[in-house]
Amino acid sequence: MPTNGELVHNFDPAFAPDGRIVFASTRGNIMNTGAFAYSGPQRTPADPSRLNSNLYVLEGTAVRQLTFLLNDELTPAFMRDGRLIMVTEKRAPGFYQLAGRRMNLDGGDYHPLFGQRDTIGFDQLTDVVELTDKNFAAILSDHDAVHGAGTLVVINRSVGIDQRSEDLPDYLQQQSVKSTDVPPTDISVIDWPKTNFFQHSMTILDKAATGKVAGGTQGAYRSPSLLPSQHLLVSYAANVVALDNFSGNFDIVEVDPNTGAHVPLISGPNDELWPVAVAPRYNLRQFASRLDEPNGATEVLTDTAHSDHAEITFLDAPLISTLLFQNTRTGRVVPQGDFGLSFWEDFPPESGVTSFDAANQSFVFSDDYGKVYVRRGQLGAPPLYTDGSTSVSIRGGMPLVLRAHIKLASDGSATDHFQREEMQFYPGEVVRQGFRRTLFNGLCAGCHGSLTGYETDISPNPDILTQASRVEAKDHSITDFTLTPTGMSGPVAP
Repeated sequence: MPTNGELVHNFDPAFAPDGRIVFASTRGNIMNTGAFAYSGPQRTPADPSRLNSNLYVLEGTAVRQLTFLLNDELTPAFMRDGRLIMVTEKRAPGFYQLAGRRMNLDGGDYHPLFGQRDTIGFDQLTDVVELTDKNFAAILSDHDAVHGAGTLVVINRSVGIDQRSEDLPDYLQQQSVKSTDVPPTDISVIDWPKTNFFQHSMTILDKAATGKVAGGTQGAYRSPSLLPSQHLLVSYAANVVALDNFSGNFDIVEVDPNTGAHVPLISGPNDELWPVAVAPRYNLRQFASRLDEPNGATEVLTDTAHSDHAEITFLDAPLISTLLFQNTRTGRVVPQGDFGLSFWEDFPPESGVTSFDAANQSFVFSDDYGKVYVRRGQLGAPPLYTDGSTSVSIRGGMPLVLRAHIKLASDGSATDHFQREEMQFYPGEVVRQGFRRTLFNGLCAGCHGSLTGYETDISPNPDILTQASRVEAKDHSITDFTLTPTGMSGPVAP
């Protein structure tokens, strides 16, 4: 394992239901290494003074890589069905977010979980854990909050994405058309859905602990973990009044996730952190990728014909673009015709770059969050068939971003926009990505909101089990994007 002269750090261990151990590490790529132009520990584009962290799984005496992306992945945990959940750092020009992600332990279905945009009202979602009722608990905070502290929140995953922000620029689609009116009327997304009829998926358990830097707070939380009683063990600092500047004094408390009530357990002059309950755990099952799973139709093949690349069928690429560039529950503006879809590979800072000042400045972008390093190469533009489908083959694990020529609310006309987070498709993964728009409301809308923005349009559709992958791309040859790009481009303004 090359170290590139760096110290390798292993941290954040978590037991899988079957006894394997998943952990974070700065060791870099150890799998499918021929697919990458770099090897060993890499610096993160969000801050080249830091090493990047990915997730790995210890299987007996062997270590297998799980994630390959360029910004940190941290704090792995497990859902009861055996799926892996984690926190992912997302950094791009004009954008910063710590968000929840999930994936299968075999490497398939790297998937958003919650908190992908600051429309939830916060820049950071950390320390996510699953509760016994399949909801999630997590910590929410602003970008400048320190010590991983914030407000403790319970997320009702049956409701899906939330939108609490009152800042219009957060909503890339600022107007929604209510087509039932004659003539149709435009409605501001902040006013629609109406507050009295919109069920938020997030519940802040202690409203005095705001998680916000501006306006102050009374108290701060971090590091929740589940008790057998279904309550939470949490580190809590009652004395915190400013999240961007405090010294700590965290104590351990037990919190009822239904009422938010506290029971003090351990206190002292020093910080008490990372509480974990010691209790029997059972291997209910280890979730495996499968093509007949509607919410993640994928499989991971390990034979030599497939193990170095991933094959992706986008069932409706224009519709998927609305999830990548907008994704609020206020209706979807689906681009029509050819919308300039292209595929790009992200690269880490070049060897020897350990600061923004040491980097080629053509790859450095400054914004409200500081600086970010962006270096990427174009793989190509796939043919888009009349139903919006397309299929591509890429090197397995490659950090992938999409670009599309679309009109957002802040645009006077259609312009090029890069995706603001990297995607990963595992070596050997064969996946059907997204849903056709005629079936979208039958499954995906339950979390992402319907095509129109009306909650009443969401209804389970059994046809997703038999017709979801019936697209034109299946009748055409797959587009090969497995070559490494030769030319490099720097950052593009958001």
